[in-house]
This record gives sequence, C-alpha cells and structure tokens, in this order.
Amino acid sequence: MSLPSVVATTICVLEDRCHIDHTLDARVLREFKNKMKNGKRVKFSGKFKHVATISEDGAGKVLKHPNDVKISNQLSMIIISDFLNDRILCFQLFSFHYLFSIPLNRPGRMDLNRNDDLIIASNSMKVCKIDLRNRNEIWSVERAGLAICGISIEKKHSHRIFVCDASTRNPCIQIREQDGTFLSYFELSELYHPFAIAFDPIFNQAFISCYYEHVIVVRSLDHDTNTKELVGGYGEQVGQLRQPRGILWDGTQLIVCDCTNCRIQLFSLDGHVIKSFGSKGSHQVDQFWYPASVCLNELNGELFVVDNTNHRILVYQ
Repeated sequence: MSLPSVVATTICVLEDRCHIDHTLDARVLREFKNKMKNGKRVKFSGKFKHVATISEDGAGKVLKHPNDVKISNQLSMIIISDFLNDRILCFQLFSFHYLFSIPLNRPGRMDLNRNDDLIIASNSMKVCKIDLRNRNEIWSVERAGLAICGISIEKKHSHRIFVCDASTRNPCIQIREQDGTFLSYFELSELYHPFAIAFDPIFNQAFISCYYEHVIVVRSLDHDTNTKELVGGYGEQVGQLRQPRGILWDGTQLIVCDCTNCRIQLFSLDGHVIKSFGSKGSHQVDQFWYPASVCLNELNGELFVVDNTNHRILVYQ
C-alpha cells in the first residue's frame, strides 16, 4: 500500500560553536584499517565489564533523557541523541572526548547509512538526513500524526529506512534513503505494535521489538510475510520481557533492552536466553533505569547502552 507523497526540503547549514578536530589518532586509524581489511566484526563478549560512562558534554552540561546512540567507524565518532537538551552530541570513538553538538528539536531514534550520514527522528513527526562531516541537513520530511519510536536502515539489499510509528497499530513505514520519499508500509500482523527494528543481513530478516505485546518477533524480508514470535512474553523472569525497546543483532546473538525490567537480555537465534544483566537502580554500573537503546562498536566489541532515565551512556566490553 502506497502512502501519500511528502515534500522533501533541503535546509540550511546547522550551526555549532565548537571546533572539530578532523585528525584521527594514529592508533584508531590503524585499528580501523586493519579491521576493515580483514573484514572481521567483533561481537559483544557478554561479560559486561564496564569501560566508560558518558553523562555530560565537554562543558559539563549533563545529558537529559538520551534516546539513542550510534557508532560511526568512518568518522571515528560516537553520536548521541540528547532528547531533552534538543541536541545531537558527538564524541571521539576511542577516547570518548567531546567533539561538537548539533541543535535539533527533540532528537529521537537514529541510524547511519553507508556513507555515515545520520538519519534521525525529530519531534516524533519528522525524519532528517544530516551530513555529519559538514553538519548540513541534506533533507527532512514531516508527516502529521506520526509518533516515531524507531528508525533503522536495511543496508544490504533495499537500503530503505524503516520507521516504527507508535500512533497506530501495525505502523511500520518504508522511506527512500536518497530523498526521504515515503514509499509503503512494511506488512506486519496487526497483532503487533513495532517499536524498534534490527536486521539480519545473512538470512535477510528483521527482528522487531513489540512494546505493548512484550515480545520480539522475526519476519522475513523476502516474499514470506509470516511473523514468528522469537522471545518474550510479559513478566519479570529471565527470558520474559516488559516493554522491550531497542534491539541489536550482532551476528550471533540478539541484544534486547528489556526496558521496564531495567536490564539487558541476550538471546540466541533460536530464542534461548544467553544472559540477563542489570537491575533497577541509579548508582552502580550494573544498574539501569529504563534502558532505551544499544549499539555495538564492531571494531572492538564494546556495547553502548542508553540508560535513559539515569541520563547516561554506559559502555561495556
């Protein structure tokens, strides 16, 4: 089913007062080149050894309900959507040093394309494409009534942007990455409310967290539109979920933000629990308060967790 066309607009250069250091540390560049040459991606170990915490910018201004985090290996950069501060924050990937910020109204979920341009939700109803190198907004599209809760790009086959819309049932929308044109709905059983999507490029399938149904479902991206519940079911026991949000497939395991249970759970492809980590709290590095999203540094296997209501990003090996 096709959606009404939306006019895409190219906006002005985004302003920022901070200086960018474009020079990569030699060690970082060398590690990046070696990893890319070997074609190996480092998986998350599951040990949850704490490495770092990001809770403020370079001027000491603290995060306020961060929504998402992404890694750009090409730019050696950590990108954070700092929701209530109305800005995108960028840090150096391995030193965690603050680089610069980009103002954006209520930044939400995001993803990076093959060129490491940023696709990000703004104010729930708008999707923007931003050139992080020059901090230019390439295009933005807005559709009244949207309540965007998830964004992910299928990078191997269609290169389309998949948007999860919380405003209605079965609201998964596909957008053309080049210009932001709304294309079609991604068919999903009307039983489910998708919140976030992760892709498995090997088997060409999508993992979808369903917030209100407390499950993770899997659906083929090929001709088969059948949806299968992989893990979850409402509850607090290990293997059960309450309001799952961000998800990540690292090639061997599915990493799930079990939001209301305030923990991270790791599952195998056949649905078995590999590990459950964390509890509700604010003071320890093994405590979360509504974890919202996860991201993996594929160069060294570090897992970044958005600890939303504790206003911080936790990094683990």
